[in-house]
Amino acid sequence: MKKVLARELAANLMSSKVTHRFDRQNPVLEQVFSSCVEALRDTWSGMDRSKIDSIAATIARSERLYLFGTGGSAHIAQIAALNFLALGFQAIAFVDPIQQHAAAKLATSKDVAIAVTYSGNQTDLAETLQTARTRRAFCVGITSFQQGLVSKSAPY
Repeated sequence: MKKVLARELAANLMSSKVTHRFDRQNPVLEQVFSSCVEALRDTWSGMDRSKIDSIAATIARSERLYLFGTGGSAHIAQIAALNFLALGFQAIAFVDPIQQHAAAKLATSKDVAIAVTYSGNQTDLAETLQTARTRRAFCVGITSFQQGLVSKSAPY
């Protein structure tokens, strides 16, 4: 849902009228928006849309969503869980590594485990996803780097 909204926002921001208006009124604001638009374009161009569709379909039919995040990504995992809850999904975020491992041991083949991390190199998160995979949960890693430990622990 956030990605759809981000795409729509990016499309609106890319119009010459909006960009031109910000240019005249506030160059700092224009710089911030331009940077955001560029980040969205980079993200969008690097995504495998068929994987996104597969992830969305699996989430839609899942029984439970486990979201895992630590450090700066902990809050993002918590907000994502709250957003999924608001949409009617059974979702819970775990931000402590011990709780993450314990929760992953409860995952089933009907569940989705999502790890959120910027660097993707947290050993604890990677191990948590591996545990969830062992339990046959559908595992997703959201990270900025494809070669990190978390990416290697999650097929999606």
